[in-house]
Amino acid sequence: TNEVTNPTPTKPKKEVFKSGTTTNIDGKKVKAGEELTYKITYKNTTGKEADVTITDKVPKYTKFISADNGGVYKGGVIKWRKTLKEGESWTVSFKVKVDEKVSGEVIKNVAKVRDGENEFTTNEVTNPTPVKPKKPKTGDDTNMMMLFMLLLGSFGAAVPVARRRRKNK
Repeated sequence: TNEVTNPTPTKPKKEVFKSGTTTNIDGKKVKAGEELTYKITYKNTTGKEADVTITDKVPKYTKFISADNGGVYKGGVIKWRKTLKEGESWTVSFKVKVDEKVSGEVIKNVAKVRDGENEFTTNEVTNPTPVKPKKPKTGDDTNMMMLFMLLLGSFGAAVPVARRRRKNK
C-alpha cells in the first residue's frame, strides 16, 4: 500500500524584546522612548519549497525605525518575501520606538505569514505602558478666588471706618 502523509503546517512564532536584549518581554511593561525589536520566526513544513510572505503592521503607539532581511516598509506595514526549502526556518525582525506621549495604553502586535497555500496569524504580543502621573496644577483659580474674597472683605471693613471718620469731622 502507498502511505499518504499530509504535512502539518507549523504556526509562526512572534516575540518582542527590548533592543539589545535576548529576553522575550511579552506581557511586560515598556516605557515611552524605549526601542523594541519584534521577531517573527516561520518554519516551512509544507512538504515542498514555498514562496513565503510575512507582513506586519507597525504597532499603534510606536514609530518605525528599521527592518532586517530586506523588509520593505510602506504605509505602516513591513513586508518580507523569500523562497524557503522544505524544513527551512526564517526569522525576520524590525525595530520601533515607543511614542513619547504614550500613557497607560497597551502596545499589541501580530504578524501574518503566507506560505503559498496557508495563511497564518502569529501569536499576539502585548506590552502595557505605565500611566504618566499628572503634574500638579500650580497657581490655579482657587488661590485667586481666595485673594479676591480677602480684598473684598478688607474693602468692606474699610468703608464703615471711612464713614465714621467723616461723621466725626
